[in-house]
Amino acid sequence: MNVPASSAARADELISASLEESGRVLTGFTSLLTHVALTGDSSRPRAVVAVTVSTSAYQERDAAGAIVAEAAAAPEQRLRLVLAPVGGRWRIQDILPAVSG
Repeated sequence: MNVPASSAARADELISASLEESGRVLTGFTSLLTHVALTGDSSRPRAVVAVTVSTSAYQERDAAGAIVAEAAAAPEQRLRLVLAPVGGRWRIQDILPAVSG
C-alpha cells in the first residue's frame, strides 16, 4: 500500500513494530475513505488526492486474546494522500493534513 522507504511506510512500520514488540494486535480496525478527489497539487509522476477518512472503533488484544485497550471510532478527518507509481500501481508516499480554505 505504501511506497517503500517513504514517510508513510516508516510511520506504518513504527506502529507495526510497537504492536509486534508488545505482542498485541488490533481487532475490528477499519478505515473508510469518502469524498475522494484529485487535487490541483498533482504533477507527474505523482498525484495528490483529497480524502475524508473515518476510522472504526477497535480493540487491542494481547497474545492470549484478552482485550487490553479499546478505542472509540474517530471523527472524520480531512487529509491529502500523496501517491506515486510503484510497479505499475499507485502507492501512498505521504499523508498530509488538508489544505485550509
